[in-house]
Amino acid sequence: MDVYKGEAKSIKSYLKNDFYFYIPEYQRAYSWSGDNVSDLLSSITKGLTSFQIGTDSYRQENFSSYLGCIIDWVRDSKNSDKKAEYQNETYIDKVRELIDGQQRTSTFAILCSRLFYQFEMLIQKLDVATDNESKVLAEVIIDEYCTELLSCFSRTDGREETFRPFLIREGVDKWSISDSNTYESPVSRYLSDFIDYTSSRPEEIFFDLRSFPSSMDKNLADALKSCDEEISNTLDDLTSIKFLDDKFVGKELFKGIYTGFNKFDLVEYMGRSSQNEGVIQELIALSAFTKYFLDYCFITIISSPSEEKSLDIFQQINSTGQQLSAFDLVKPRISLCFRSENELFNEKPAFKIFNKVDGWLKKNDAIGGQRKKCHTRTNEFFEIAMHYFSVQASPYDLGGQRKIITEGFSNFINSQASDLAGLSSSEKAHEFCVRLESIQIYLDSFKLNYNFSDFEEYKNRGANLYLSNDSRDVFTNTAAFNFLFLLKSKHSVCNALLVHFYHGYRINPSLENKKLFEKAINNSAVFFSIFRLVGNLHPDTFWKSFYSDIKIFESNDLVSLLTNFQASYNSAACRAFKFDINNLDKDLVINNLVKNIRYNGRTNSLIRYTLLIASDSTIPASYDGEECGLLLANNKGSRLISPEYWLSRETSTIEHIAPQDCINGDISVWPHELNGSSDIINSIGNLTLLGQVLNSSVQTDAYKKAEVFAKSFDNQFSFPNQDKETYISHYCQTVVDAIDKQHLLKPVSLRLCQWLSNRDIKYSWSSSFIQKRSENIAKLYIDKCIEMVNKS
Repeated sequence: MDVYKGEAKSIKSYLKNDFYFYIPEYQRAYSWSGDNVSDLLSSITKGLTSFQIGTDSYRQENFSSYLGCIIDWVRDSKNSDKKAEYQNETYIDKVRELIDGQQRTSTFAILCSRLFYQFEMLIQKLDVATDNESKVLAEVIIDEYCTELLSCFSRTDGREETFRPFLIREGVDKWSISDSNTYESPVSRYLSDFIDYTSSRPEEIFFDLRSFPSSMDKNLADALKSCDEEISNTLDDLTSIKFLDDKFVGKELFKGIYTGFNKFDLVEYMGRSSQNEGVIQELIALSAFTKYFLDYCFITIISSPSEEKSLDIFQQINSTGQQLSAFDLVKPRISLCFRSENELFNEKPAFKIFNKVDGWLKKNDAIGGQRKKCHTRTNEFFEIAMHYFSVQASPYDLGGQRKIITEGFSNFINSQASDLAGLSSSEKAHEFCVRLESIQIYLDSFKLNYNFSDFEEYKNRGANLYLSNDSRDVFTNTAAFNFLFLLKSKHSVCNALLVHFYHGYRINPSLENKKLFEKAINNSAVFFSIFRLVGNLHPDTFWKSFYSDIKIFESNDLVSLLTNFQASYNSAACRAFKFDINNLDKDLVINNLVKNIRYNGRTNSLIRYTLLIASDSTIPASYDGEECGLLLANNKGSRLISPEYWLSRETSTIEHIAPQDCINGDISVWPHELNGSSDIINSIGNLTLLGQVLNSSVQTDAYKKAEVFAKSFDNQFSFPNQDKETYISHYCQTVVDAIDKQHLLKPVSLRLCQWLSNRDIKYSWSSSFIQKRSENIAKLYIDKCIEMVNKS
């Protein structure tokens, strides 16, 4: 046989041959709906109504119907295919293993059985006891139609009289000479039951469909019901059509009547036998339908002598279109890894894992709870898988998703990395499924879990963020803070790396793996912010190069992977904007930060991250000198690098201290020099964090703004008319004592109150002070970032 061989065959030549049909265990169960079956029968009926008398070639060219494509491969039967009642039993020789088309093939078999059933019902209405022509007609129907239909869904080896179903499902059914209990799948069990009932013909009437226990499967029951209803409706429609002499000559439909010793003219007989006229018209219509279905309906069969090549064909043919998902395409590949070692995929834990992830993806719900803008879970999943398995494709369309999973599986299975090379094919396939599961659990637990980043849920969990849904371990404050920042900033390209560290922790939840996962989070957050704020660049190009070079799925040594990641990121930053964490030019870095950290309405998460990091473990510099309004690093200061401050409503919005309206003109009290200075007004030195409620109450007037800020520490505060110095001194002490309250506002409120109470220019909220505060924040930010990386 050629490696790639395709040919068109009639339904009869496809179904009626010496081959047995075999459904691999990775194929889904029979699932054609009643509508699918109705559409198939409608196609057949439509072709039949236009059919005309002519040569076979003329009819095939002009009136045949195409019913789809089948992909299979032909192999010798194996002992595991059948029940060995006798030693060295060889009653099955060749097997067609269906790679694609098992739903269609099963439906053809079901339809043949229901046509058989309809013929039997009509035969029962003929007066075969007293009318010789009716008896001859019944015998011809049995010989020419019932026998042929039976051979289209059953087989016998010629040495035995017992028929058996021509189709079984791997891992569920086995062929047997005489034991019908070896058929457990719905379709094979139904065909076995049906074959058993044919042994009673024609002395007994066929039992009602409900007497077949196998028909209790919902999809099968729907298909059987649709077949019977459509055949009945079709007969009603076709009995008015003149088939004999217009569409078929008599001997085409009833060879035994128009030739031989007992021949007679069927049309003339109907005219003489009014009591049989209706039944005979239905038999003619049913015979014409059956004849057309078996002889003039065609399918394309693409066969190969190897399963591997058949799967290649299957994948290429289904690389476009919408009918098969990425998981549908990769499933036979995974199954083949198990079958090559004489194991069944559907009996292994990997099968359950695979179906779990597949089912999760097929929900395809919009995710994110109250989030207004979000990807679907499908896009999120495939974006991670694309980077994780080092595949170049789009995660947002079906073709790209198919490539990500199928090529990713190939990359994984064929990897010669030391961590994978020692595994067998089935072990690699199992590990691949586990990696897919880790992506799904990561998304469910963190990225797509609205409750993970909800402040009320955080408090309900005892102010903890857990590494798993079962509350097994708690993130450190630093890791939780950085993780929430990454999720909020939508820096999704880093998720593939984090999934790999999470996978290591999930499989082996040791303290060391927990720390490595947290270090990966901290490094990803810090490096992302440095690229964006110091380099004013997006790091996506770095990530793509990193995933291409490293192939993270190959690395089980997480320590080495983290070291490679740190070195690669530092090298990329050094080349792109001269940032070398090991040999830092701090003045250059601070100048870049001051220039790049500006409010533009799109960088809110970065500004919040910068302000919270810069304010961590600090105290106000002073409240009675020129440094008033700045921060000093001090371990006595509040710890702001924690999920509480990231999630807190008190730090949820960004507020301009000197209002943005200063850009467009003078505002009372605020320095005139701020007029038109958008760079100064939008710089980090003029920004702070407020709660939404407090933010909405702030006015542009400097006194009003300072009073609102001050009341967050002392709700009795108001600017005094006299003894200002004593009053402000008392207030400033109140602010310093309020250690855990509105920490970011302390230095800002101190300076504004000093300035507005005394109108001393040294406390002015001037452009020079805003620049100085920007540098102060930038220095504290970069020092804290280096500290977090070095601790990692």
